[in-house]
Amino acid sequence: MSKLRVLLIESDLLEAATISDALSEADHFVLTASVFDEAFEALSVQRWDAILVSGSHYSETLAQFAVDIRKIEGNSGDGLRTVLVSLAPSGLSLSETGFDAVLARPFEAPVFARTVESCAGVRKSSARVLPYVTAELPVFEPDAFAEQVAFDPDLSREIIDLFLEERGEQLAQISQALAARDFPSVSRIAHTMKGSFGTLHAPRARLRAQELEVAAKEADIDCCGRLLAALEEDVEHLVPELLEHRNS
Repeated sequence: MSKLRVLLIESDLLEAATISDALSEADHFVLTASVFDEAFEALSVQRWDAILVSGSHYSETLAQFAVDIRKIEGNSGDGLRTVLVSLAPSGLSLSETGFDAVLARPFEAPVFARTVESCAGVRKSSARVLPYVTAELPVFEPDAFAEQVAFDPDLSREIIDLFLEERGEQLAQISQALAARDFPSVSRIAHTMKGSFGTLHAPRARLRAQELEVAAKEADIDCCGRLLAALEEDVEHLVPELLEHRNS
């Protein structure tokens, strides 16, 4: 059985862990997103053999998600097609959802793998990282951040101060883990930082942390090194903007 690259969309942490563990034990690479927006970010980083959508609350948006995925693939021009699989009972036919398959619960990794490989010509080789122009993303979105904290200056300062206090230690921990080739730790810390950047509305650094998380899961030492250096630079650009917002 070929090793598949699977993007899992599931907001329930326990269910996501159960499915992710089953896929990992079957020697497949899996990255979890809790919402569709996170999935689109993961798609901007690299290609996936299959996208597995779990959770009945996604049912109403499955069809639009499939349309958006196919549009992204069409714009890429490389002719590659991601297999879309759902575990959610949508009440719609496959043709209506645009998905390739619907699987019954409980989830079984071998059944999923056979389904994916029978639905399309799944690439057997490791997926390449897609180029992404991070320079086009803003360093910081102060208006969105202020709105998130309900325009509370004290809460804003608290969140910024916490990030400023932790970011140096986190970057150092990633560097140390990378030197020791401790890729699980690199991935875990990058994931944590990705969440922090999301809270701060720092999209450039958030995407870079996402890329680093994925590269660590792939145990790509060279790519991790380049991304860590780029992330450190992103943080250098972010800090003065955060300080300006904090002191305004």
